[in-house]
Amino acid sequence: MLCSTCPSDRSTLRTAARSSTECLCRAGLAQDGETGEICVDCPGGFYCNGTGVALQCLEGATSSTRSTSLEDCLCGPGLFKNQITCDPCPQGKYKQDSGNAAFCIGQCPSNSLSKEGSRSLADCSCTEGYYAELDSEGRLSRCASCAGLTHFRCDGGFREENGTDFHILPLARAGFYQTGILTAYKCTVVAEDGLSACLGGVTCSDNDKHGESNSLEHCMEGAVGNLCAPGSTGMLCGECPVGWSRHNLQQPCLPCAGATLSMTSSIVADVSLKAMISFIVASMAATAAIRGSGKLHTSMLRMANQWVAACSVLLVFDLDGVRSLLSAGEPSQVRCHPSSITRIVEL
Repeated sequence: MLCSTCPSDRSTLRTAARSSTECLCRAGLAQDGETGEICVDCPGGFYCNGTGVALQCLEGATSSTRSTSLEDCLCGPGLFKNQITCDPCPQGKYKQDSGNAAFCIGQCPSNSLSKEGSRSLADCSCTEGYYAELDSEGRLSRCASCAGLTHFRCDGGFREENGTDFHILPLARAGFYQTGILTAYKCTVVAEDGLSACLGGVTCSDNDKHGESNSLEHCMEGAVGNLCAPGSTGMLCGECPVGWSRHNLQQPCLPCAGATLSMTSSIVADVSLKAMISFIVASMAATAAIRGSGKLHTSMLRMANQWVAACSVLLVFDLDGVRSLLSAGEPSQVRCHPSSITRIVEL
């Protein structure tokens, strides 16, 4: 008796088969789950070795359709093959593609880390004390040290905005006002508690909440802003908001309701002093004119009064700040200022 041939999509696993029931779906095919009468393509994530049964790949591994053996199951991105399991890449390592490599080949730059199971360089973030420098394509190039940036703090890590991770930039410390990625100026205005009105740089986004009493100023492209103390706002936190006022430029802003009496007293005292000086000078000038005196006392008093008034302007300048501006290095890594800030610096 002649041997019968199995259907084209079936075969036997041994020679000398005796029954058509030994005709099983060929490798890469599996029996239909409902009837078992037809052979269908082995689905992805499984392999079919010719037994007619679809065998599942290891957890974390996947395969293409019509896979025929366990070797066709590949550990996915972020996973490496550890003998019979697919394990996540350790911290500081990443793996972009599917494959059965025994280790994750991707390495985060120095002073940066990634979570377990990372899939790309984009998962690497700088550690505390370092900040990210990106290449022309926006990828992490290196983590630079913040040791020389005395006016800044570098928290490292990512910030999330609209479901996307961004590297946290250096942020100005309290007492400084940030105008660029690596540029900050010392604040001279104080708050009511005697401390600086500049509370430092903050990460700002539409979803951030920094407190209703504090003023969030100068958000650069939605990334970094400055937090001003209550009662202060504007550039260098040097302006008083509506309903607040100050006696002198570098003094704290106070609510108008509580400062009315003090402000009125200051105005009356200032006007009275100037009126008294003018009266004395006028009296001396009139007396000298009547007596025909040629003395220069009145002229000298007028000159001195004008000189004091002119020199008093210097009291509101921070000369240390001027020296720091003159000694600043080349702004090779400084973000271009907004036009409003550029106009102020050029004045």
